[in-house]
Amino acid sequence: MKIRKLIKYITATILIVTMCVGIAIARPGGGHSSHHSRPGGGHSSYHSSGRGGGGGGIFYVLFSDNPLVLVIFVVGGIVVMALLNKKENDDDQPAEVRRYRSVSLHDDRINAKLKQNDPNFSLVIFKDFVSLLFLRFMDLRGKDNNFNEIRPFFTDETLTDEDTGDTARYTEVAINSITISDCATSNDGKSDIVRVKIQADYTRRKDGDATRQQSVLMWSLTRAIGATTVEPQDAERICCPCCGAPADITDAGTCAHCGQPIKLNHQTWTVTSARGTHKVLSYRDTMLSYSNTDDATMLATVTKSPSTDEILNMMAMKSGSLDGVTFANEFVANVAKPLIYNLYESWSGNALQNCRHLLSDRQYASMKIWTDYLSSRGVSNRLKNINVKSVRPIHASIDKFYDSITCEVTISCADYMENNNGKIVAGSTTPHPFKELFTFVRGTSVRSNSISMRTCPSCGAPADRMGESAICEYCGTKISTGKFSWVLSGIEQVC
Repeated sequence: MKIRKLIKYITATILIVTMCVGIAIARPGGGHSSHHSRPGGGHSSYHSSGRGGGGGGIFYVLFSDNPLVLVIFVVGGIVVMALLNKKENDDDQPAEVRRYRSVSLHDDRINAKLKQNDPNFSLVIFKDFVSLLFLRFMDLRGKDNNFNEIRPFFTDETLTDEDTGDTARYTEVAINSITISDCATSNDGKSDIVRVKIQADYTRRKDGDATRQQSVLMWSLTRAIGATTVEPQDAERICCPCCGAPADITDAGTCAHCGQPIKLNHQTWTVTSARGTHKVLSYRDTMLSYSNTDDATMLATVTKSPSTDEILNMMAMKSGSLDGVTFANEFVANVAKPLIYNLYESWSGNALQNCRHLLSDRQYASMKIWTDYLSSRGVSNRLKNINVKSVRPIHASIDKFYDSITCEVTISCADYMENNNGKIVAGSTTPHPFKELFTFVRGTSVRSNSISMRTCPSCGAPADRMGESAICEYCGTKISTGKFSWVLSGIEQVC
């Protein structure tokens, strides 16, 4: 017998002996687990305890008083050895294979179903709403706990006293992805239900301690059939579903602008169910981490949505292109690639102001959390030798307010952390490949299929006076909404 197999058998024997001792001498005492989740937060804990009795003479007890244990011993050893062999085979596989995760795009069926009841339904607006609601909830925790602004958007079951009374502070909240997983009609046929998966990281601070944590949340949002989507007046704030003005809810539950009552599950999407998993990433307030690099030959490929070509043809007609293929090629060459290069160079230099006019408010806010954090720690995330290898449109949609294109982007670059003294403190200077999903949006009235890296798309003045609000100081126009040109509205990692 080979030494390695002998070691395995000994290991299996020890495991089975241990298990049999538990069976023959003392039953494990058991344990319990508790898991509680709420919108954007909660806690989880696990505790187990066991008591054992008996003394020496284990093998005597096993084989003289319990003859069946011998059978369990042999069969169990074989099973454990098989499992160990399987794990060995798994470990021989490239790590990239096991790190794959499925990427769920916005199903055409979901879009079509929701538009049946709401012709104004906009995926762009819906995702912005979910993002703002989650971020606002996290921001309000641990402050004065005045949740009036968002209370109409949660039921009592999902916004409890435990949540509103939480004294911990949640900062550096970064949403990694928001994905619509499914939609349905309520049992009584009166409401639409949309199930959303939110993946987010954040720092939790309480009593002087700080931990970096991660949540994967499943929200069910419900809205009465017959309600219609209103374009928000302010993309940076949660807005009244009746008039679109920034939410200013009175104690009576009415909008301070239009006076209309904000009713649960009536005009607005309401979180009616919330569950999730939460884990500690680090027992320090650090956002700096690196995973193993990927092999270029092992990168997953995302399936193209069936309606993509049809929608691109429709966009081509509006933009004056010959067909969808020509339009897509123009989009990749004139919009996607230039924007991605500009974005990565700006990020690498902790200088997001250089690309502010190219980002939606939600995307800019998400990225600025990270660049502010790095800057406060005296480091920069350097991305060097950037090579955008391919950009492939895999999903497109048109709604009343926006055109949207999601692209699978394959990129290669060196990725490392450098401190203010020029010392590399993490990462690698060797370029490695990865894939991301980039989603671009433009207003439905926009005809141009290009983008300007250096000028305001509204007035043509230099794009050097935008500020965080993306309002051009030359013409006073807010240009991050996509109403004048394509903007980047979301990034999701693939592998």
